[in-house]
Amino acid sequence: MKIIIVGNGVGGVTVARFFRTQNESAEITIFTEENDHYYPRPIMIEFLAGRVKREEIYFYPPAWYTEKKIKVEFGKKVVKIHEKLKKIELENGEQYPYDCLILANGARSNIPALEGSKKKGIFGLRNIADAQRIKDYLGTLELYNIVDTNPGQNGANKRKAIILGGGFLGLETAYAMLGAGLEPLIVEHNNSLLPRQIDTQGSDILKAKLESMGIKFKLESECVAINGNDQVDSITLKGGEVLPADIVIMAAGICPNIELGKTAGLKASKGVLVNKFLQTDDDYIYACGDVAEFDGRVYGIIPAALAQAQTVAFNALNGPKLVYKGVLPSSTLKIAGIDLTCLGDSNPPVNAYDIMRRSDPDKGKYIKLLVKANKVAGVILIGDRKDVLAWTKIINQKIDIGRVKDSILGDNFDWAQLFQNKS
Repeated sequence: MKIIIVGNGVGGVTVARFFRTQNESAEITIFTEENDHYYPRPIMIEFLAGRVKREEIYFYPPAWYTEKKIKVEFGKKVVKIHEKLKKIELENGEQYPYDCLILANGARSNIPALEGSKKKGIFGLRNIADAQRIKDYLGTLELYNIVDTNPGQNGANKRKAIILGGGFLGLETAYAMLGAGLEPLIVEHNNSLLPRQIDTQGSDILKAKLESMGIKFKLESECVAINGNDQVDSITLKGGEVLPADIVIMAAGICPNIELGKTAGLKASKGVLVNKFLQTDDDYIYACGDVAEFDGRVYGIIPAALAQAQTVAFNALNGPKLVYKGVLPSSTLKIAGIDLTCLGDSNPPVNAYDIMRRSDPDKGKYIKLLVKANKVAGVILIGDRKDVLAWTKIINQKIDIGRVKDSILGDNFDWAQLFQNKS
């Protein structure tokens, strides 16, 4: 049996790992445009900040792939699927047959079409190659020695990094630029940070904490042009304000790579459409991770990619039997000194749920519950992650909190009383 997996991110590699646990003889080949073995995407930010070295990013050593008999074809872009022939075609024209094809080719950075966006010093950040290009560029600015250094620049002499986008990637990129010795400024068109995940009250607490660390913000602002001759030196905001910039990093979301699936005539909208078995409308092609759209949603989070990969691996070997039921949406901001986790439907439309909250801005703490019929549908936690597992259990098991509503947000709430006597 020949299994071809397109993409070596968390989804693709996890499919290969689980498939191998069920079948020792199948040929498993991963085709990837990258030149690196799988690395967890969050470590890319640590690499960019200089806190880890290139050789430290990989999740599995090369010997693991040999031991598991998983072949990885680096730098190989798959450009077409010949679904009737059950073959893929590479950019160089080579074709490879498959018995089952897994699309795990993820997404790419959303790069807005701005005036001046082709200048040197403008980057997207989606993979380790992007991070390396940014580090190389910073090296040309004589900022720092790439890894394990203390930049030591202060005040007005600091180089300016502008990050377009105030989502999770934008915030984590700004923190990486801070660690690399730059002065980061985030430009966000909304009036708050993480508008899809947290409310304005939580955003204000988070913003204050980030500002105390040295990250600056321009909210309700939009970049309309990037200035400079051959190289970026500033940006222009809608309204005319000009901000100096030595580097501009785009962090304005992602676009699933649906084009390859379309070459096989697969249905796609935001992502490649999959059914409850994560099967596309071709019985021999499955999809998982950031490229897959299930039940109208592209999850774009690691827990979903892991769960989908396990479902795909089982069904690719055994036929469509195991049903994927989705996962609890969860996001965690990975910035040292800041604890932020969002679970479930954490920032829905106004009046969709009853709201319970507790706020302590002076301590940088905030918790918000979204409740309907005494069942918690979403949680925002800022400043303290110790109860994340408890809240996850409450949401997943639809535990009725009615009898403890008055005390559940207290510092000394006894979780045992809720879980032992859940109704």
